[in-house]
Amino acid sequence: MKTPVAVFLLTMACLSSIINGAEERASRVRMSQERQKRMDEIGKIEDQILLMEIAKNDEDGTMRIFAISKITDQTMLAEFAKNGRNYVEREEAVIKLENQILLVELVKNDADARIRARATSKLEDQTLLTEIAMNDADIKVRVLAAARLEDKTLLVKFATENEDVILRQNAVVMLKDKMLIAKIAKNDADERVRYQAVMCLNDQVVLADIAKNDASERVREQAAMSLTDPVVLAEFAKNEKDIVVSRAAKQKLELLNRKEDEVITPPQR
Repeated sequence: MKTPVAVFLLTMACLSSIINGAEERASRVRMSQERQKRMDEIGKIEDQILLMEIAKNDEDGTMRIFAISKITDQTMLAEFAKNGRNYVEREEAVIKLENQILLVELVKNDADARIRARATSKLEDQTLLTEIAMNDADIKVRVLAAARLEDKTLLVKFATENEDVILRQNAVVMLKDKMLIAKIAKNDADERVRYQAVMCLNDQVVLADIAKNDASERVREQAAMSLTDPVVLAEFAKNEKDIVVSRAAKQKLELLNRKEDEVITPPQR
């Protein structure tokens, strides 16, 4: 049994915790309001030099990034894209960068593959994109460049013929031809590529066939989880001898039923 003193001390501790929690929440609200006020003020600024100053020197990283997003001067943006404090700031600058010459410089010379990829996603020069797709040191940059090409032949070759499994995986994601994706999902020699292709499919007949017949348990399971036809899922859940596929079908069916209930059930008042 607790003594009166113990009860008093416990009560005071609880009150202190409640008060401290309330003060902390109030402090967060004030900070949020102050930050929003500053963002509103920066949002009204059009002077590029002033925005540059904020983007370079403000102590708040959120304000620096917001200021960069307001800059339109391409030379300034290129400066941030090259020399920003961190990747997030540099990326924001590249997002706003439109000058193709400056983008090309980043693609050719930047050491960070993420920046090269972001710049590549904005390039228009088909010859340069071909060069990047063939020669960049980073697989994702190469695939992204191939996907930007008007002629998709190189991208298809990456997805179907290249010996590098990771390159084929990345290329499959960029494909638009669903028939080709289905072919890869069924026939690629590596289960990682087939798995990636299955993730890009919604053809119920193809997915059901893969769920039943693929040599890889992982691929069969993902194919079952990618199914959306309740009838097909119910058939797999009830009659499929493969325990992994049967379990995946049951889980997906339960998920679909829950989503349907959420739509049908009116909100409680």
